[in-house]
This record gives sequence, C-alpha cells and structure tokens, in this order.
Amino acid sequence: MPAEHPELAKLRQFGVADEQRERFAVLCLPENILAAAVREDLLDSQDAVDLAKRLREASVSCATSYDLTPEAATVQRLGGDIWLGIVWVLQPEAMPKLAGVIKRKLKPCLERTDGRKVRVHLSLRIRNGQEVAEVEYAGDAPTLIHLTEGWSASEKKK
Repeated sequence: MPAEHPELAKLRQFGVADEQRERFAVLCLPENILAAAVREDLLDSQDAVDLAKRLREASVSCATSYDLTPEAATVQRLGGDIWLGIVWVLQPEAMPKLAGVIKRKLKPCLERTDGRKVRVHLSLRIRNGQEVAEVEYAGDAPTLIHLTEGWSASEKKK
C-alpha cells in the first residue's frame, strides 16, 4: 500500500478520523493545510467555501476544513483572483458534477466587460483506488473551464 498523502495525514494529525473523512465524495481544504501547526491555523478561502456550498447544492457530499475541524477560519481575499484551495475528489464519480459546478462558478469571469483577466488557483487531487493524481492550476478561467469539459466528457461516454 502506498504511503498516505501528506494532506490526508495532516487531517488525521488534527483529529479527523479516516471514517469521518471518507463520508464525503469531495473535500475542499485550505491551501495552508501543510503549513498549519494547529487546527486553529487552518484558513479556508471564501471561494473554497462557496465551491463546497455549490457542490452540496448539486447533491455532492462535500466538506471544508471547518466541517471537519470547527476551529478552522475563513479568509476573504480582496485581490480579485479566485482561490479554490485544495480540492480532494475521494470518489471519482463526483468529477462530472465538480466540473459543472466549477464551470458555473467561473462563468461570470467570462462575462466581464472591463477586460481584466481573473486568475484561478486550484490544487486538485483525484483518488482512484490507491492512486492519487495531482493537478496544480494557476491560470485564466476560460482555460480551466475548457479543461473541466474533459472531466464530464468521460461520464457521457459510459
């Protein structure tokens, strides 16, 4: 069995039992999870909290670090970029809905008339059995939307 991913090990260090974590299809974790010394140091971005809310509205079981450790806080960034944090897909069948939610969340970026490009930051982890695929994205919204179309295309082929 491969070694446990450091982010999941950190959740256990913070007192989150594996059984508690495994109840969810998707985890939206803060990008500072590995740097946090204690649970109170965890900072979910408002964008990640909004992503989790939208996933729940789409009937995807999803948790933020606040759901797992109530000591976590939320931070609102004012720079204009979108920070989705670390998104763990624990159940790959959630990928098509995740793709749709991200596309809807980013749609307003496509409709901007001021010409300003919005950067999107996403660390994506997809667990499939014992394997974990990792994608780091920091780029424009249209490109990420284009990439998400492939996530839902594989579901349509089934």
